[in-house]
Amino acid sequence: MASAFETRCSSIEEFQELLEVSPELQSEMEGFEHALLMPLQFDVAGQCAVCEAAVAFGVDFQWSFASRNGQPVPNWRESLSCPKCHLNNRMRASAAYMLANSGPDDVVFLTEMLTPLFTTLESRRPYAIGSEFLGLGTPGGTINEQGVRHEDVARLSFADGSLGLIGTFDVLEHVPAYTEAMSEFFRCLRPGGMLVATVPFDLFAPMTVTRATVDADGNVTHFLEPEIHGNPIDPAGSLCYYNHGWEFVDRLREAGFVDAGVTLYWNPDLGYLGSFQSLITGRKPV
Repeated sequence: MASAFETRCSSIEEFQELLEVSPELQSEMEGFEHALLMPLQFDVAGQCAVCEAAVAFGVDFQWSFASRNGQPVPNWRESLSCPKCHLNNRMRASAAYMLANSGPDDVVFLTEMLTPLFTTLESRRPYAIGSEFLGLGTPGGTINEQGVRHEDVARLSFADGSLGLIGTFDVLEHVPAYTEAMSEFFRCLRPGGMLVATVPFDLFAPMTVTRATVDADGNVTHFLEPEIHGNPIDPAGSLCYYNHGWEFVDRLREAGFVDAGVTLYWNPDLGYLGSFQSLITGRKPV
């Protein structure tokens, strides 16, 4: 079994230094993953850190984006689903990190509600709050007939300092005013509170690429081919406005967060595959 790996980088320069000193590790990760590949769906044995149980993580080739010697390679980040909690690779890592950095009395807010990730967190944190974006003009904190709470992350309805931890996962690439959302997260966290986030993150890009913008009248200007991601409440999906790079971490610092950086991890025992996976975190100063 290959060795697990976890480290933290606060800048692209630190990440580049990591690449320079770890060629053997990168080769080991790539070789381990290549040895697992099969032409059809397959399972990878491991331990789910959320369920705390030995499971067979399911791997498929949906969203496969690369090939080696003509063989498709899974999108490891979006695969390796646990049959018990139904969370994929990135979701399991995010859930485990949030559980490890919060307690049962903490008010934890997730910018999602109709997902297995929120269901899992709610079962462990009784004060967990989830939300979905139900449309412009909907008052913050509104709960519709289906019991779904609305929040606009750029205009949260929570009181200052009322939340212990905020989790936002593959959301901020869909928010035109994502820096306003960062400021809102900072406002709503209590001193010492943590933000845990993922976005499709290009570890090799110093800057964030703007794919599209939207004006006050709702008119969208595209600079690149439109990219649509899945949305649990909208079959049409959500437009991706940004491809984020290390500038994202700089914007967290500008919003007031300290210890802002990217945790890079790879752990075959826990089913965290796909080279350097990333989890972005920051804290509100005490």
